[in-house]
Amino acid sequence: MSDVEMTQEANLFAVGAGRERPKYTPKALQCINCGASVKLFSEQAVQAVCDACGSMLDLSKEEQVVCGLVSKNRVRGLQFPLLTEFVFESRTYRVTARLVYKDGWGALSYDYLLFNPFFGSFWLSSYKNDFTTSRVSHVMPCTDPFALSDGKKLTTHDKKVWIRLEQGKQELVYVDGALPWHAKIGDTHEYVELQSKTHPKVFFEVEREATKDGAEMEFAISREISLFELKSALKDKSLMDFLGPIKAPESKTPAWILAGVSLLAALGFFLALFSSSSRQIAEVHFSPTELNNETLSSTFRVDDVRFPVEIEMYSSVDNAWMYLTWAIVESSENMPTKQTYEEVAGGARNDKMVHIGEAELSYYHGYEGGESWSEGSQSDTLYVLFPKPGTYRLMAKAVSGTRESEDVAKHSISFFIYENARLDRYYLFMLFLSLSLVYVSRIKIKDFKLDDFISDDD
Repeated sequence: MSDVEMTQEANLFAVGAGRERPKYTPKALQCINCGASVKLFSEQAVQAVCDACGSMLDLSKEEQVVCGLVSKNRVRGLQFPLLTEFVFESRTYRVTARLVYKDGWGALSYDYLLFNPFFGSFWLSSYKNDFTTSRVSHVMPCTDPFALSDGKKLTTHDKKVWIRLEQGKQELVYVDGALPWHAKIGDTHEYVELQSKTHPKVFFEVEREATKDGAEMEFAISREISLFELKSALKDKSLMDFLGPIKAPESKTPAWILAGVSLLAALGFFLALFSSSSRQIAEVHFSPTELNNETLSSTFRVDDVRFPVEIEMYSSVDNAWMYLTWAIVESSENMPTKQTYEEVAGGARNDKMVHIGEAELSYYHGYEGGESWSEGSQSDTLYVLFPKPGTYRLMAKAVSGTRESEDVAKHSISFFIYENARLDRYYLFMLFLSLSLVYVSRIKIKDFKLDDFISDDD
């Protein structure tokens, strides 16, 4: 044989040499107790239950052995018969075994082993008509989950964080079908259930035998599935008629639209928050004498009336109070100096008031009992919308003092005027609201998939 022929012959037996696995044909055998036919859908089955007489057949030995008996009286609540077909990820799985467990509260949970000869098996579980799918995980926890208390965090070696929900025991009360391990009525195991910190529909489950000290722990990742998902996967839809009408989940398109609009709005408010800048257009000071005479300031120009004009007031009150009446006057001409109200009223000018306001300022402080104290404020800030661009003046009159009753002003006040004053607190509120809507939309959109939580080692 030539070297080329020897190489070709060797390649025929190489791993992955292009040979397809032959299609698996379910095996059929006869129950040694009653002679009924028992079909095995997995070549790895080591135990089967005869559907006719309930005998538990041990197939791990060279000859069949009856290792137990299952009551022919079916437990209540088994929704799916053996051989029921489901389609998950375009692959057809059949129910090849069913197990029913009873927990410490007497509630029953139902586990269905879904098997495909080419893609293996996983579990479909039901507890009070809430369904989950579970697959074996080989990712180990960093700490003993049985040593934690409920509510504590656990980290697995793939850096995922889980919150412990509960610990309990379950007893096997019913089994039928074919299994790749031995299961006996009365078998008991302990379990711990943990929920993903970031994905509330995903769980990390840990089990161990309850009757064996130092028993090896087994791990699984499970995911909640909706009734609509389950019915979509079930080939015989009539098996879920007992649940009544099942509505399709809401369309996520509105949530996507809301998320997009909210995100754009949040970006706009964020940019506006840092891009807005006010511009000082006037600084006006009134002495006590001017406040007693109801004085008008020199004129100032307001050009941008799209946003409010900010008016900041600072008084000189100190352990005293001030009651201030002020007004904004639209001026028909520029006036570089101050005037009293009598001087303006006696002329032929066509000025008019466009805004009138009042302010009460008081500031008191002292030292008592070894501590300093203060109350009130010497300043105040107001926002005014001007009717149109133009030339304006401030007019002010006040009384102030330290006694309860005063009739003249004894303190001065200053006004600082800014146009294009955008209220940061409103932008912050709208930014927070927009981000909240984005977060709510994200919750509606997010669809957690089990594959996202199973590492490549699983």
